[in-house]
Amino acid sequence: MEDYQNRIRQLKDEALVEYKAGSIDKAIILTIRSWDALPEPKYEKPDSYLIARSMVFLLNKAERYDEALVWAQHLMQSSPDRYDSGDREFMAGTVLYHIGRKDDAWMYFDVANDKSESRCFESTDTIYREFFESRDGKILKQKKHIMAASIIAYIPDLPEDRSDLFERIVDNEEFEKI
Repeated sequence: MEDYQNRIRQLKDEALVEYKAGSIDKAIILTIRSWDALPEPKYEKPDSYLIARSMVFLLNKAERYDEALVWAQHLMQSSPDRYDSGDREFMAGTVLYHIGRKDDAWMYFDVANDKSESRCFESTDTIYREFFESRDGKILKQKKHIMAASIIAYIPDLPEDRSDLFERIVDNEEFEKI
Protein backbone atom coordinates (compact mmCIF):
# COMPACT_ATOMS: atom_id res chain seq x y z
CA MET A 1 0.00 0.00 0.00
CA GLU A 2 1.36 3.41 -0.98
CA ASP A 3 1.84 6.25 1.52
CA TYR A 4 -0.99 8.31 0.07
CA GLN A 5 -3.39 5.38 0.56
CA ASN A 6 -2.47 5.14 4.24
CA ARG A 7 -3.00 8.89 4.62
CA ILE A 8 -6.38 8.68 2.89
CA ARG A 9 -7.48 5.76 5.06
CA GLN A 10 -6.49 7.69 8.18
CA LEU A 11 -8.37 10.81 7.05
CA LYS A 12 -11.46 8.80 6.08
CA ASP A 13 -11.47 7.13 9.51
CA GLU A 14 -11.18 10.52 11.22
CA ALA A 15 -13.97 11.92 9.03
CA LEU A 16 -16.23 9.03 9.97
CA VAL A 17 -15.61 9.66 13.68
CA GLU A 18 -16.47 13.36 13.23
CA TYR A 19 -19.60 12.53 11.22
CA LYS A 20 -20.83 10.08 13.86
CA ALA A 21 -20.18 12.73 16.53
CA GLY A 22 -22.40 15.14 14.58
CA SER A 23 -19.62 17.36 13.30
CA ILE A 24 -20.41 17.31 9.59
CA ASP A 25 -18.29 20.37 8.83
CA LYS A 26 -15.18 18.74 10.31
CA ALA A 27 -15.96 15.55 8.38
CA ILE A 28 -16.15 17.62 5.19
CA ILE A 29 -12.78 19.25 5.87
CA LEU A 30 -11.14 15.86 6.51
CA THR A 31 -12.69 14.40 3.36
CA ILE A 32 -11.40 17.32 1.30
CA ARG A 33 -7.95 16.60 2.74
CA SER A 34 -8.38 13.01 1.54
CA TRP A 35 -9.05 14.32 -1.95
CA ASP A 36 -6.01 16.58 -1.75
CA ALA A 37 -3.88 13.57 -0.72
CA LEU A 38 -4.73 11.77 -3.97
CA PRO A 39 -1.90 11.98 -6.50
CA GLU A 40 -2.60 13.07 -10.05
CA PRO A 41 -4.40 11.98 -12.09
CA LYS A 42 -6.90 11.92 -9.20
CA TYR A 43 -9.87 10.65 -11.19
CA GLU A 44 -8.07 7.47 -12.19
CA LYS A 45 -7.44 6.42 -8.60
CA PRO A 46 -10.01 3.98 -7.14
CA ASP A 47 -10.22 6.08 -3.95
CA SER A 48 -11.44 9.08 -5.96
CA TYR A 49 -14.89 7.51 -6.30
CA LEU A 50 -15.35 6.90 -2.57
CA ILE A 51 -14.03 10.32 -1.63
CA ALA A 52 -16.23 12.15 -4.13
CA ARG A 53 -19.26 10.09 -3.10
CA SER A 54 -18.58 10.86 0.55
CA MET A 55 -18.39 14.57 -0.26
CA VAL A 56 -21.74 14.52 -2.06
CA PHE A 57 -23.29 12.68 0.89
CA LEU A 58 -21.80 15.02 3.52
CA LEU A 59 -22.61 18.20 1.62
CA ASN A 60 -26.20 17.01 1.12
CA LYS A 61 -26.43 16.39 4.88
CA ALA A 62 -25.07 19.89 5.51
CA GLU A 63 -27.59 21.28 2.98
CA ARG A 64 -24.74 22.80 0.97
CA TYR A 65 -26.24 21.76 -2.33
CA ASP A 66 -24.30 24.03 -4.68
CA GLU A 67 -21.05 22.54 -3.40
CA ALA A 68 -22.57 19.05 -3.55
CA LEU A 69 -23.31 19.62 -7.22
CA VAL A 70 -19.62 20.33 -7.91
CA TRP A 71 -18.70 17.12 -6.09
CA ALA A 72 -21.37 15.20 -8.00
CA GLN A 73 -19.52 16.27 -11.14
CA HIS A 74 -16.27 14.98 -9.62
CA LEU A 75 -18.08 11.74 -8.80
CA MET A 76 -19.19 11.30 -12.41
CA GLN A 77 -15.54 11.44 -13.53
CA SER A 78 -14.05 9.38 -10.70
CA SER A 79 -12.71 5.88 -11.11
CA PRO A 80 -14.12 5.29 -14.60
CA ASP A 81 -13.17 1.59 -14.49
CA ARG A 82 -15.38 0.99 -11.46
CA TYR A 83 -18.54 -1.13 -11.94
CA ASP A 84 -21.41 1.20 -12.83
CA SER A 85 -24.50 0.41 -10.78
CA GLY A 86 -26.14 3.81 -11.23
CA ASP A 87 -24.84 5.14 -7.93
CA ARG A 88 -23.22 8.16 -9.58
CA GLU A 89 -26.50 9.15 -11.23
CA PHE A 90 -28.45 8.52 -8.06
CA MET A 91 -26.18 10.78 -6.01
CA ALA A 92 -26.36 13.49 -8.68
CA GLY A 93 -30.15 13.11 -8.69
CA THR A 94 -30.33 13.75 -4.94
CA VAL A 95 -28.40 17.00 -5.31
CA LEU A 96 -30.45 18.16 -8.28
CA TYR A 97 -33.63 17.34 -6.37
CA HIS A 98 -32.59 19.60 -3.49
CA ILE A 99 -31.55 22.54 -5.66
CA GLY A 100 -34.94 22.45 -7.37
CA ARG A 101 -33.92 21.06 -10.74
CA LYS A 102 -36.63 18.40 -10.54
CA ASP A 103 -36.72 17.48 -14.25
CA ASP A 104 -32.96 16.87 -14.24
CA ALA A 105 -33.20 14.99 -10.94
CA TRP A 106 -35.89 12.71 -12.37
CA MET A 107 -33.76 11.96 -15.44
CA TYR A 108 -30.76 11.02 -13.29
CA PHE A 109 -32.97 8.89 -11.02
CA ASP A 110 -34.38 7.19 -14.11
CA VAL A 111 -30.88 6.26 -15.34
CA ALA A 112 -29.90 5.11 -11.83
CA ASN A 113 -33.08 3.05 -11.59
CA ASP A 114 -32.34 1.32 -14.90
CA LYS A 115 -28.68 0.66 -14.14
CA SER A 116 -29.41 -0.66 -10.66
CA GLU A 117 -32.41 -2.70 -11.77
CA SER A 118 -34.56 -0.65 -9.33
CA ARG A 119 -32.27 -1.26 -6.34
CA CYS A 120 -31.00 2.32 -6.05
CA PHE A 121 -33.94 3.39 -3.89
CA GLU A 122 -33.79 0.45 -1.45
CA SER A 123 -31.65 1.86 1.34
CA THR A 124 -32.16 5.58 1.08
CA ASP A 125 -34.53 8.30 2.14
CA THR A 126 -38.03 7.53 0.87
CA ILE A 127 -38.44 11.09 -0.38
CA TYR A 128 -36.43 10.23 -3.51
CA ARG A 129 -38.39 7.06 -4.28
CA GLU A 130 -41.71 8.84 -3.76
CA PHE A 131 -40.60 11.69 -6.02
CA PHE A 132 -39.42 9.29 -8.72
CA GLU A 133 -42.54 7.13 -8.60
CA SER A 134 -44.96 10.08 -8.59
CA ARG A 135 -43.17 11.62 -11.54
CA ASP A 136 -42.93 8.25 -13.30
CA GLY A 137 -46.70 7.89 -13.13
CA LYS A 138 -47.24 11.37 -14.57
CA ILE A 139 -44.87 10.73 -17.45
CA LEU A 140 -46.51 7.39 -18.20
CA LYS A 141 -49.91 9.08 -18.21
CA GLN A 142 -48.62 11.78 -20.58
CA LYS A 143 -47.24 9.14 -22.94
CA LYS A 144 -50.59 7.30 -22.91
CA HIS A 145 -52.46 10.52 -23.72
CA ILE A 146 -50.13 11.31 -26.60
CA MET A 147 -50.55 7.80 -27.99
CA ALA A 148 -54.34 7.94 -27.62
CA ALA A 149 -54.48 11.30 -29.39
CA SER A 150 -52.35 9.86 -32.20
CA ILE A 151 -54.66 6.87 -32.59
CA ILE A 152 -57.76 9.05 -32.70
CA ALA A 153 -56.18 11.37 -35.27
CA TYR A 154 -55.85 8.47 -37.73
CA ILE A 155 -59.37 7.07 -37.39
CA PRO A 156 -61.59 8.42 -40.22
CA ASP A 157 -65.23 9.46 -39.86
CA LEU A 158 -65.25 10.18 -36.12
CA PRO A 159 -67.74 12.54 -34.50
CA GLU A 160 -66.44 16.00 -33.69
CA ASP A 161 -66.60 15.35 -29.92
CA ARG A 162 -63.98 12.66 -29.42
CA SER A 163 -63.53 12.99 -25.64
CA ASP A 164 -65.50 9.80 -24.88
CA LEU A 165 -63.38 7.80 -27.33
CA PHE A 166 -60.20 9.34 -25.92
CA GLU A 167 -61.11 8.31 -22.34
CA ARG A 168 -62.07 4.78 -23.45
CA ILE A 169 -58.70 4.33 -25.17
CA VAL A 170 -56.69 5.69 -22.22
CA ASP A 171 -58.63 3.60 -19.66
CA ASN A 172 -58.42 0.38 -21.70
CA GLU A 173 -56.28 -2.25 -19.97
CA GLU A 174 -55.02 -3.55 -23.32
CA PHE A 175 -53.76 -0.05 -24.16
CA GLU A 176 -51.62 -0.08 -20.99
CA LYS A 177 -49.67 -3.05 -22.33
CA ILE A 178 -48.41 -1.02 -25.29
